[in-house]
Amino acid sequence: MEWSFGNARVRAEDGVLHFEGSFAGVELIPLRAKLVEYAEQLQCDTLTVDLSKVERLEHTGLSILEALRDTMGMKGAKVVLVSPSKPARQMLEITRLALRFEIQG
Repeated sequence: MEWSFGNARVRAEDGVLHFEGSFAGVELIPLRAKLVEYAEQLQCDTLTVDLSKVERLEHTGLSILEALRDTMGMKGAKVVLVSPSKPARQMLEITRLALRFEIQG
């Protein structure tokens, strides 16, 4: 399964969401809805989000991650962020969202 909006692309593969490109701008609001719907249907204890190919992460992209965390949390599951790129890691740290996620790599 794959979703593309603007310069952002998300690919779902074996319980892992691979984020690629720029996660900035209001054009990503429909992507957030699609990914929340995906997370609601997912049957697992952990949703892994690979951020290694994220070129830019701003408000809308951060809200996507929070929506995924909230959706999985309502089911008693969690979101783990793996291999955040330098821009993604910087935004997570600046906004202090790094404290609200498990981050590996």
